[in-house]
Amino acid sequence: MAINSPITRQLIATSRVGKAKKKEESVDITHRFHNYRSVPSRHVTSLDSLRGIGVIIVILYHMGYEHFSNAWFEISLFFAMSGFVITKTTVESYERNHHFDVLKFWSKRVSRLLPALLLMLVVVVLSQKLPFRRNDGVQFQREANDLFYAAVFLTNYNLVYKQPDNYFDEFSPPSITRHLWTLSIEEQYYIIWPLVVWCLTNIFGADIASNHSNAERRYNHSNSVKRFLQTIFLMDVCIMIFSYYSSLWSIENTGMTAAYYSTWCRMGDIAAGGSAYSFARLVPMISSRWYREVKNRNIQPLTTGERVFLEAMVALLLLTVICVPMIRRPTDELLELYFHKLRLVISMLSLVPVFHSIQESEPLPKWAIASKIFRLRFLSFLGTFSYGVYLVHWPVIVSFGASRKDRAPSNDGNMVTNALLFILTILMGYISFVYYEVPLMKIARASTPWKTVIAGLLAVLTTVAVILITTMNLPPIVAFENEHNLEDKPVDERYTPVFFHDMAADGWSSIFRKNVLDGKTRHSGKDFDMNDFEEIQKYYTKETKDAKASVIITCDMNDSPCNHPDLWINNTYWIWLDSPLICGPIKNRTKITLRTCDSIVTVREHTFRFEPQAVPTLDPTTSEFAEVVLLTLFVSIDDLVDYTMNRRSVFNAKKRYQELLHMSELQKRTICKQIRLTVLGESIAEKIGSFWKDYIDYDMPASNVSNASLCPEVTNLAFAAHSSLAHYLCLSTDEVHSHQFCSQPSLVSQTVLTSCLDTKPDAVVIHDQYWAFKRQSANPNQIVLPSLFDKILAFNMMISDALQNEVSSIYYLTKSPLPGVLGVSLDPGYTTELELFQQMADTLACSKRNDEGHGIRVVLIDWARLICPNISDLGTVCKTSVHGFKQILPDGVHPVGDSGEWLSRQILAIIMADMAMLLSDRVSWDEAIAIPVNRHLLQLAPPDNQPRLQDLFTAHTFCPYNNISQLKIHVDSIL
Repeated sequence: MAINSPITRQLIATSRVGKAKKKEESVDITHRFHNYRSVPSRHVTSLDSLRGIGVIIVILYHMGYEHFSNAWFEISLFFAMSGFVITKTTVESYERNHHFDVLKFWSKRVSRLLPALLLMLVVVVLSQKLPFRRNDGVQFQREANDLFYAAVFLTNYNLVYKQPDNYFDEFSPPSITRHLWTLSIEEQYYIIWPLVVWCLTNIFGADIASNHSNAERRYNHSNSVKRFLQTIFLMDVCIMIFSYYSSLWSIENTGMTAAYYSTWCRMGDIAAGGSAYSFARLVPMISSRWYREVKNRNIQPLTTGERVFLEAMVALLLLTVICVPMIRRPTDELLELYFHKLRLVISMLSLVPVFHSIQESEPLPKWAIASKIFRLRFLSFLGTFSYGVYLVHWPVIVSFGASRKDRAPSNDGNMVTNALLFILTILMGYISFVYYEVPLMKIARASTPWKTVIAGLLAVLTTVAVILITTMNLPPIVAFENEHNLEDKPVDERYTPVFFHDMAADGWSSIFRKNVLDGKTRHSGKDFDMNDFEEIQKYYTKETKDAKASVIITCDMNDSPCNHPDLWINNTYWIWLDSPLICGPIKNRTKITLRTCDSIVTVREHTFRFEPQAVPTLDPTTSEFAEVVLLTLFVSIDDLVDYTMNRRSVFNAKKRYQELLHMSELQKRTICKQIRLTVLGESIAEKIGSFWKDYIDYDMPASNVSNASLCPEVTNLAFAAHSSLAHYLCLSTDEVHSHQFCSQPSLVSQTVLTSCLDTKPDAVVIHDQYWAFKRQSANPNQIVLPSLFDKILAFNMMISDALQNEVSSIYYLTKSPLPGVLGVSLDPGYTTELELFQQMADTLACSKRNDEGHGIRVVLIDWARLICPNISDLGTVCKTSVHGFKQILPDGVHPVGDSGEWLSRQILAIIMADMAMLLSDRVSWDEAIAIPVNRHLLQLAPPDNQPRLQDLFTAHTFCPYNNISQLKIHVDSIL
């Protein structure tokens, strides 16, 4: 807001006495002011209107309206306007007084900026004590930190280095002081700039104080004034050059967030505004028409051509302010365009308000529509108190409104809410300005500058004290770690399983389990039928045994969870999902099922809409699109459940979402030699594959790989409670040895049968505990082959298919010890599987047939022995507490949590080391286990050498039989 705007001056003046005297004093103050100055300070009315338009667009943008989704594009213009106004104020103060008073400048900034800012910070921190605000264990603690840095004008530093906050993150709970990053940069500028001007005035001060006439100083006939303005102009240009190159360097080396929030990167925008003012003063044709309060008979009226040019520039500014936020292009594309090409152009539009002032210095023609819009009293009036509106709008939206895109602000309910919040924000800004800010400005101007500055510093210290005292008893915030130059990510050890049942569309729940959930949110059982409470009781009770919270997402149901209070653990959230894309039409939902029972389980309804145009870079027919849909759903539900879900899991989901939208930025996928791994099997394989994908996507640093090193790339095709190896029987064309289930298409997994063809892996990793089973399961998807020949034939067809698709190795992981075996003696299933594998090796080994030239490496990895190092010792009890973990398998079967992550990383290191030795005969085990990716893996999950990793695998070379009858003869001979 402009301090010297007519409305501000009148409000300050009229606040002193009664109505009759107010008008008189307002005129008197204005009269004295004009008589006092030697250079008229031409007020730029369009700046107030620009602020009015800007604050409206910013509020709509922060409410999530898609039509204003790129309002951030204009931030350079508003920084430039600040630079324009402050340069204008300091230069004219110097000209009027023959010197520059730094304390007076700071006192005006203190009286204008601090009162509203500090009051807002105090209100926000005290609001933590109000019942409508809830803490999730992170929010209030983060708020305390954010408020502290806001009070000391370092919000932008905080958002980059202390508590990283991505301005363009659509999902994460935003910092309640995020909007103050611009104010922090301006306040830092207000501290530095006056000192620079003061130094310049000492250089030019003697000359400016000489006996030049007022007219000379007004129109820059004084050489000293010219040199002063030229120096400022050149200095601003240098700052702009340094700042813009600094931005490009920051993007390349520290990331887009650092460049966006950086003080140095933004100083160029402010300097652009300052250079625009200096340019206007240095060009006589512009400055003489701009300062027309001094009658100059030599100034001719504007020609029609000049008026058309001025109006065109004003129209360009208006269109930029209104239309640029409406550009519908992906943010990443616009950010690159903005920083590389358009930033300077937008900043230099700060010169246009001068053109508008020249245009309105004479009666406006009827066709000057843009100039007339900038003269609208409503916009000018709103711009006068826009500072207070800007301060309060973001905390109001974050606390009460729809500030994120997944909350669909366009629906009727949010439209009404947003309209009310918009009106409330405007009223709060106006009341604060008239009854709080203006009276304090009047007091400050009646005081001496140094007293005002000291009072401001004391107010800042008091605010900091209030923040610290109010938040001192908050519990510790969830810790943050920073490993290997990775982005900060939360450490959260809680297990918070998420259950998802879609009922309508095939495959949604499978994609959700595999690609959205991770080790801290993925349960090991199946996604049970939500209409069968007996099944819920059977699986849910088991899966939530060690859980700290749980989330159940379902589209439809015939009963309410409130009718079954004994089923649920504490902190259980039941989400009724309304989504045509995922659920289809809802039929059975009634008021009974929707009723809440918060004392038992928190029941909430979630309306989820996802339009394909939201991700224009993805094909809606692809699995990546489905993954983006479900990632969006997952993160949007995090808000509904009061941020109860594991924070690391939510972090991973957000990062995966960004990676899917910006796949071209994933350099680590392309700068190393990839070892493509395809994972097949059941729930154990699924979880191992998921841990591997988590590592690759979120932990594996690009700095640790190069063109010469190996890095894994994982395709996880494992599926819980489903066999894999048995399906390969269906590749056999021998009708004599065909299996009955192959004639039932619903039971045959084409995903498994075409896995090598579709993914072209370097190696296949398989864990299929059903392959060694002897008894058929009740689940038709858990296919158990009855005979030894069928088991070997299935493996034979798998390696034959792998050879045809140029797979170099197959890694077979032994089964996990059965539930209940950990803590007792030897698992008989483990020995049965080893015996079966040995019989298969005796049958398919190339050495038996002198056919090693057509074989494939099959590597047996002893997964069971890694879990239980002494599993092969007769009479010895397997301990549940091994490798430093209290429970190596929390549910007795599946790798879950930290122990599951540790186990999976040991196996991945073994596979990568074996592939390294395979690719180079000259590489030893010690060298292979020390390749960069393994060094990083084992740094995160240090092995304890019990047993040694090299003792956990055995390599064989298998040659498949093409003649199935010969294979049958060979197997019969073994039997």
